[in-house]
This record gives sequence, structure tokens and C-alpha cells, in this order.
Amino acid sequence: MRILVISDTHGSMAGVERVLEKHGHFDMVIHLGDIIGQLKQLEKMCGCIVKSVCGNCDFGSESPIADIVEFGKNRALITHGHYYDCNWGIDQLCYAADGNQCNMVMYGHTHVPEMIENEGILVLNPGSLTRPRQMNRRKSYIIIEVDEKGTADTKIHYL
Repeated sequence: MRILVISDTHGSMAGVERVLEKHGHFDMVIHLGDIIGQLKQLEKMCGCIVKSVCGNCDFGSESPIADIVEFGKNRALITHGHYYDCNWGIDQLCYAADGNQCNMVMYGHTHVPEMIENEGILVLNPGSLTRPRQMNRRKSYIIIEVDEKGTADTKIHYL
């Protein structure tokens, strides 16, 4: 199983198109908010299951603030992060993941890619495909590959 994790596309699907051209088909896409009205377009482009959460710029969205996604041996809390004060650290995200019996938490909002482990919880942020904010300003995303045993291999990629 291959999962694409993206966030903060802010109404532009150009970066997603490039990722799909580069990597081909995914079995699932997780969008961590600030999609700004492009959910139906994303679903059509990807042709697979799309899980999404509401970001701080997704006014009127019907997507939830947070959700749980399970794949292989993993249970992940997905959220945009702004309700968990992610600008000030990952503590609240990790508490929420732990409280929901998750071994992963995925969030966006900061536009900065991150992959760290904190007390047994893998913390993932794909950054942004349209408005990156890290030092090198490279557009980023995460691919998770789940093997037949359910083990996830997670990697940050750049366009």
C-alpha cells in the first residue's frame, strides 16, 4: 500500500499533479488541511481514497478537525494542527495521539516538513506543495509505503 500525505495546497493542485506524474498511483491520499475548496478535484485526480481534515483556511468545509486513519499496523491521528497549538510545539498533538491509542500523528499548518519520534509516537508534517516555509523553501510531501506485514516506511520527498 502506498499513501501520499500532503498539506497546505491552498487551492492549487499543480504540485499534486507533479507528484502524481513522478510517483504514479497511490492507494490513499491524506490531505492535512488548507485545501481551500479543492477536495473534489483532488479525489478525481487521484482516483483513490482521500482522507482530509479541515484547516484554518477551509471556511465552510465539512471535513472534520481531526480523524483517525488506520493502515497496516498503524493508527494515525490526522489534523491540521492549529487547534493543537502546533506553532508552539508538538506536545498537544502527541497527547491527543496517545489518548486515541495512535502510534502516529500527522499535521500541517506550519508549512515545514518534519518527521520525528516522540515517546513512541511518530510525528509527521509533509510541509507544503505550494507555500513552503523551511529554510530551503522546497515544496515537500510524504510517502508512506506499507509492506505485507503492515510495517510502514515513511519518507519526506521534495519537488
